Amino acid sequence: MSARESITSKFNTMINQNWVFGRNAGLDFSTTPPTARSGFAMSTNEGCASISDENGNLLFYTDGMRVWDGTHTQRIFGLQGNASSTQSAIIVPDPGNEDRYYIFTADGVTGGNRHFNGIRFDLTTWTPVALGNLMTMPTTNGFSGTEKVTAIQHQNCRDFWVITVIQNGTPGAELGLGHFRLFLVNSSGIQHISDTPMGIAINDIGYLKASPDGRRIALAAWLSPNNLLYDFDKAAGVINIASLVRVPVPPASAFPTDHPRSIYGVEFSPNGAFLYYSAIGMLNQTGSGGTDLVFQANLTTPGVSTEVLRHANAGGGHGLGALQLAQNGVIYIAQDGEPFLGAILAPDVPGAGPNGCNAVANNVTLTGGAISRLGLPNLLPNACGCACEGGCHEDQETANETLNAQAQRLSFTVVADGQRLPTTCALAFPAANFAPVFSLQWGDGPNDHLESHDCEVVYIRAHNPFRNIAFQGLSIFNIRITPNQTLPDGSNTMRIVPSEVVCFGDIDACSLVSRDFTFLIESAVPGTYAISFDYCMEGIAVITATDGSATFRVNVVES
Repeated sequence: MSARESITSKFNTMINQNWVFGRNAGLDFSTTPPTARSGFAMSTNEGCASISDENGNLLFYTDGMRVWDGTHTQRIFGLQGNASSTQSAIIVPDPGNEDRYYIFTADGVTGGNRHFNGIRFDLTTWTPVALGNLMTMPTTNGFSGTEKVTAIQHQNCRDFWVITVIQNGTPGAELGLGHFRLFLVNSSGIQHISDTPMGIAINDIGYLKASPDGRRIALAAWLSPNNLLYDFDKAAGVINIASLVRVPVPPASAFPTDHPRSIYGVEFSPNGAFLYYSAIGMLNQTGSGGTDLVFQANLTTPGVSTEVLRHANAGGGHGLGALQLAQNGVIYIAQDGEPFLGAILAPDVPGAGPNGCNAVANNVTLTGGAISRLGLPNLLPNACGCACEGGCHEDQETANETLNAQAQRLSFTVVADGQRLPTTCALAFPAANFAPVFSLQWGDGPNDHLESHDCEVVYIRAHNPFRNIAFQGLSIFNIRITPNQTLPDGSNTMRIVPSEVVCFGDIDACSLVSRDFTFLIESAVPGTYAISFDYCMEGIAVITATDGSATFRVNVVES
């Protein structure tokens, strides 16, 4: 069993709980299977994005041109996406402000070739700030934009990488030598990091996706013979061009007659071992849809693809479009023009059919007149969690000694919201929540206050309150203080060191592990603040204990 939990974190799987897509369509993943919803204000042919809060409530959704809030009220318009752009938009939370978000757009050739763009806005005001007012935009001279944009959470579990693709050529080119264009979003804002030549011609149309662990990226082939697969270093922000793996599309003979073999949707399996891609057809002369396919490529042998679904479109649309992995581990398939979504129900399993990945059409029936189009929400993979193992090697001891030589040790304790310190050592079962109990401690008593100019050693303690389980590989990360103010030099008035990833390791039954941190406060405004962090565990081990007695018989003889 593995676990990943969050304390007051919006960067959890709940952000992808509500999908909005197509013509007034939606899915709610608070139920199993997901519940189809309707009544959404958006109607778009392709790219779209939606995001929810940490409790799973829909915050807003966009078609890359307009933004609607959770009550379906239009809040923002004039974004530079397009209804016919594959990935018209993606939403990225601002790591420096829990109420602020970015929307990045990819317009592509179909929308006038306005290139990568976007806005930042605050949920409290809904006032957009254009990307060009937040950063120096990279040049577009000599480049054509594409319809591709994705985002990957940084190795530090807080910041984000945003990736798009540009092409050599005049604006409006549909095929040209590709370049990855990389941006970093952190608490300081957004920066253009690099342009990386791919050395290969790529098409404008088709999805760009990241694997769930953020370590690989894939480009749909469109009319090219190969899907493209690259390794990504999410700590350094480096796309390894030399790692290119070509995932070939089956020959034309494997497709229905006159099918253009145009690869549009692409998605990784949850375990990253398989790549799925869809081939959409063009409308025939009667306006009805054709027969379209989905393939599975085993990435351990990427020269081989298996057809896992063939569907004759009945909605008058192009056929099978976007593929999107959901938080329930199922990959859903857009069925253009139809009131249905297909699904790959067991995407980690090789092969076709019920004993394989079990790809089926018409798995979800949309409601209230809603219709699927080619696109599904462009989502953050959001699988940071325990993938941040690299940060566990921070020299925490040295940092504390350097910054806190004069700080006093602690005795005052505050327990995390919604928790209580264990007074007994309980059995874990049948309890469903095997979470640690965290406490924060500092000072020499309850009257030892944190002051507006202060330097304290604080302890975060992780308690295992169960006597029949052990926690394995516990780490905390993304340690933050909210609200926080900014000093004239741009630094925060309050800092905790280290703030990235701190490993607690294994915690035995009925025991605790403590780690100490530096809390630096400079010119802070008196008030109440929240110290929050995320945590994850590699696993939970069940301990089987048996009570009993032992008897030994011994002989005593006369001396």
